Amino acid sequence: MSAKIVKLLGTVQQIVNSLGIDNVSLSFDCQAGLVRLRLEFQDIALKAGRLDGLALSAGLLYIEGLDLSLPKTEMLQKANIRVEHLVLRIAAGMFNRFLDCDKTREAIDNLPVDMRNLSFSMAGERVTLRGEVRKGLVFPFAVDLKPEAKNNKLRVVFENFWAAEMVPMPGFLRRLLMSIVNQKIGGKESLKGVVSIDEDVITINPWPKVPVSLNSEIRRFGVEGHFLVLELGAAAASKKETANKKDAASAASAGSTAEKPQPVKARVSETKITIPQETSCAEESGDMIMPFIS
Repeated sequence: MSAKIVKLLGTVQQIVNSLGIDNVSLSFDCQAGLVRLRLEFQDIALKAGRLDGLALSAGLLYIEGLDLSLPKTEMLQKANIRVEHLVLRIAAGMFNRFLDCDKTREAIDNLPVDMRNLSFSMAGERVTLRGEVRKGLVFPFAVDLKPEAKNNKLRVVFENFWAAEMVPMPGFLRRLLMSIVNQKIGGKESLKGVVSIDEDVITINPWPKVPVSLNSEIRRFGVEGHFLVLELGAAAASKKETANKKDAASAASAGSTAEKPQPVKARVSETKITIPQETSCAEESGDMIMPFIS
C-alpha cells in the first residue's frame, strides 16, 4: 500500500506543480482499503498558461473513496470530491485572453455582423463588455452584466445596453446583440440543459457538465473590485452528514477512552512531500520522502 500512496501523492504533486501552486497542506487517511485526501490552501495565484489570472483565495476540500487498486482514470471516476469551502477569483485579463484565442476569434468572425475590439472590464458589481458593431456605420457599444447566484445556479443579467458612453443603445442594436447570444449560446445542442436564456438573463446550470462526482453548492457569484468571484461551499446534505458524524464521534469518544489512529499528514511545498511513519496505511516503517517533481 505504501508504494501506491507514494505514487498517488506524486500524481497530486505533479498537478500542483503544473498549476504553479505552492504552500498546500495535504493529509490523508485510510479506511476499508480506500484513501481519503484532505487539501487545504490559502491565497494561491495560479501561474500556469491559460489559468494565469485565476486565484484561489481559500479552500478546503476532500477527495474520498480513492481505490488505489484501480487504474487512475477509473479511480478518479469512482471517487467523490467534497468541497467544504472554495473561493475562486478571476481577473478580467483571463476573459480577455479567451477573447483573443484562435477559436474565439474564429467564432466572432463567423457572426452575422462584424464585431470588433471586444474587451471585458470589471468594477463595482458589474462586468462590462465593450466593442464595436460595424453595420454600414461603426457603432461602439457597452453592455453591463451583473453576475449572481440563485438556486445553486449561475445567472448573468444583461442590465444596461449603451451605444456609447452613457447613451442608451437603440432598440435594433439591443435586439441584434441578444439574438446573437441566443443563436450562438442558447441554440447550441451541446449546451442544452446547461444554459438557458430568458429575455435578458442567461442561467447556467454547470453541474451536468462536471466530469467527476462533486459534492458542493454555489454560495456566491459576483464582482468584487476587479475580480469575478465564485464561492462554493458544502452541499446541504453534506453539512447534515458532517454534523451527524461529529455527533457520532462525540458519543463514541464519551463511551470509550481507547486511543484512535491519527490521519497521516503531509505537506506539499516547493521541495518535497514528507509522510511521517505513524500510519496504518504504510507497510514500511520510517519516513517516505518523495523529491519534488518538476
